[in-house]
This record gives sequence, structure tokens and C-alpha cells, in this order.
Amino acid sequence: MSVLLPAKRASKITPIEAIRQTDDIKIKAKKLKTPKFIRKIFGEEGEIALKNLKRCKKRYRTTVISLVISIVLFITTNGFINYMFTGFDTAYRSVNYDFSTNYRASSVEQETEIERSLENCSGIKRFSSVKTQSVYADIPKEKINDRLLNMLKENEEKDSSDDQYSYVMENGAMGVAIYLISLNSSEYDRYLEDNGIDKLEENEMILVDYANMLGSYNLETNVTNYQKGDTIEIEYYKSLENEAELEFTDKKEDELKIAKVTDKLPLGITESSNYTMIYGIVSNETYNKLASSDGANYTFLVVESNDDEVVEQEFQKLNETFPNIGFEYVHNVKEEMQLVNNLKLVIQIFLYGFIALMSAIGISNVFNTISTNINLRRREFANLKSIGMTDKQFRKMLDLECIFYGTKALLFGIPIGVLICYLLNLGFGNMFEFIFRIPWLSIVICIIAIYTIVFVTMIYSTKKVRKENIIDVIRNDNV
Repeated sequence: MSVLLPAKRASKITPIEAIRQTDDIKIKAKKLKTPKFIRKIFGEEGEIALKNLKRCKKRYRTTVISLVISIVLFITTNGFINYMFTGFDTAYRSVNYDFSTNYRASSVEQETEIERSLENCSGIKRFSSVKTQSVYADIPKEKINDRLLNMLKENEEKDSSDDQYSYVMENGAMGVAIYLISLNSSEYDRYLEDNGIDKLEENEMILVDYANMLGSYNLETNVTNYQKGDTIEIEYYKSLENEAELEFTDKKEDELKIAKVTDKLPLGITESSNYTMIYGIVSNETYNKLASSDGANYTFLVVESNDDEVVEQEFQKLNETFPNIGFEYVHNVKEEMQLVNNLKLVIQIFLYGFIALMSAIGISNVFNTISTNINLRRREFANLKSIGMTDKQFRKMLDLECIFYGTKALLFGIPIGVLICYLLNLGFGNMFEFIFRIPWLSIVICIIAIYTIVFVTMIYSTKKVRKENIIDVIRNDNV
């Protein structure tokens, strides 16, 4: 197909016309007019450069199309890779532990004995026993983060069925679930030390006030504006079959004082992706006081391992010692994450190999197109030099041609690439909820790469032309 059109055109040209190249360029003088500001800004060299591009429209168009295709391929492939891995990380969240399980101890003594066995296990580097109790709090409007409020407002304007912002404005508060967390003694002490706190008093908590909603709302932010020393009034509830409804218990309201606001999470707790859920780390005494008697009261146990085999043996021993409390269901997260990471590596090799191949094809295409164009213009360059164009002016003219090539290609390529990325976003939206983001990094790389490739190719291609004898070039082309 590449040969078909030029071959058909060549077959219609007579030998004399082909030698003289009189029909190679047909254009009226009016079409070569350039804006006055081009001469003022870039000088005579800029005017000649632009006229050259207008005069050789086919060559100019071919070069620009080559560049545009390269830009579109790069931006869209990068966009595809970004969506692919965002979806991958959403489906397979990374965790900072190797084993996990849920168990339910029948007594405090039994729980203490289990923790002592885990502490004495040589294969365990670190473990965390997490207990969770969910309570309800109405966050006053003035205590809600402004960025979150703006997001709710924008989301409501886009989706009329979402009236969360209007609800907050009308009622003056937003309902939030606070997950109170109790940790085993060693992990609790470590967490206090990481946050620079010596001790938590009764009804005090460390508020983990952070939500990562990049996948759904393109936002990561604090949920509230609470500060150290503020208090939050909490209520107790139990979930109904309809999760959207709450039934509050008769247990009296309590007040929790904030000892510190942080975004640090203890081992075993994953970051919140919902603006209606925040964490509060409390002491065991406060937790036992506030914990509801309703529910299963399971303990979530996570382990960082030094020796997987020893850890598995320890869990087997615990299951024999304390049967039917949950140790028969141990999840080997490390093994699963290894499979996930291996899969991710294979995908990375394939996709980045693909983008490398596309980039190489694009660069070679641009290089061949520009170098061929330069070679066909040997006589033109010789004529310009014969009438007094200096080497400095010649270089400036070619540099400006490079700028014109690159700029026009970017003006077409970037919008097309961004549009295709948007269409990809819609396609992935059937599986994962993504907010469309303009691929600025890919665009910046494209801008730098395009100008670099064009300039390097032009320098390489004109190196030979500059050394040629002007008279010989003109004589040879006129034979």
C-alpha cells in the first residue's frame, strides 16, 4: 500500500519532467504569503522556513502525520498502562503483612495466652491483634474539610441522585462511622511511639483522619478539620438488613477527646477509601468500656513473618490448643501477593515492552521521513547558499522548521491522544470507577521527545548537505 500511490504517480510522469522536477511543486504566490508577525519575531529565516513548509505541503504533511501518530501512540499506550495498573492495584490491594486470620477468644486469659505464644514464636517478626467497634458521629458542617465539601458539591451537580451535599447543608452535619481500634500491647506501644505520644487517657483517641478516594473521586484528603484537644460526641448503633438504615441502641452517648490527628495507620489496618469512615485508636481500657456487647467481637490478627514454615506450624499448634475459635482458617497473604506481584511483573514487561516497540517505530518513522525530505532538498539548500545565505542563517532556518514541525504535530497529536485516553477511561469504567485525569506526564515527555527527535534528526540529516559543494549540487541536479 505504501508503494502503490507513489508508483502510480511516477508512472504518469515523463522522463524529462522527472529529471527537471518541474511538476514537483505547483503553487501560486498568494498561497506562500506568511503573517507579518513571523518576520518580526523570527526574521527572514523564519519567513523562508514557513514558506518552505507551505511550498512543499506533501512532504510537510507526511512529516507532521508521522509525528502525530507517534504522539498519539505514546500518550494512549501510557494512558492504557496507567488505567491497567490503577485497576490492578484496586483489585489486588497491597498489604504490609504476610498472614491473617480472625479468631474469637472466649476470655481475656485465653487472649493473653494466645498473644504470649505469638510473641515467643521465632518465626514471627511482628504481629498485630486488632479489635474493632463501630460507633456513629454527626460531624458539624464547619468541621468538615473544605476540599471534601467541594467534592460533594461537584459530585451532586454531576449526579442529581446524589444529594449528600444538600443533606449536609440542610442538617448542618454529616454522619460518619468511627471505627474504634484496640491493639495488642506491643503494637499499641509502637503506634504511640510513632505518633510521639506517651499515653492515652480514658476516652482519648488518636484520630486517623484520612481518606484515599483517588480511584472514585480523584481526591485524597482529611475528612474533618478536627485538631488536638477537640471532642467528638459518639452514639452506638447496630446495622439493619438495609445497610442504609441505622438503629441506635439505648446505650448512652459518650464523648471522645482527640489526643492527635494523623494519617498513620497501625499494622493490619488498610486506608479508608470512603469519606464516611474514619479510624480512632484507643487504649484497651477505653475500648473495653465503649465496646458493645452485641456482635461477634472477633479479633483480626496479622503477622509479619521471618520464617513462613515456622509461622504455619505455630498456627497449627494454636488450632490444636484452642480448637474452633478461628485458627483453622489462616490466610497466607504473602503467597497470594507473590502470585499477584509475579502477574504484575509479567504485565509490566509486556506493556512496557510494547510501548518501547511503539516508540522505536515512531522514532524510526520520523527519522526516515525527515532525513528523506532533507535529502530531496539538496538543490534548494545549495541555491539558498549561492545567493548569500550564511551558515548561521541556514541553521536558524532549519531550527525554525523543526519548531514548526514539532508545534503543529503537538497541536494535533496531544488532543487526539487525550481524547483516546478519555475513551479508554470510559471503557475501563465498566470494571472500575475511575475519574478521568489528563496524562500531563505523558504530554510533557512527548513535548520534550518530539522537539529532541526532530532537532537531532535535522542535525544528522543536514550534516552531509552542509559539506557538499554548492556548484556540484546545482550542476548535478540540472544535468
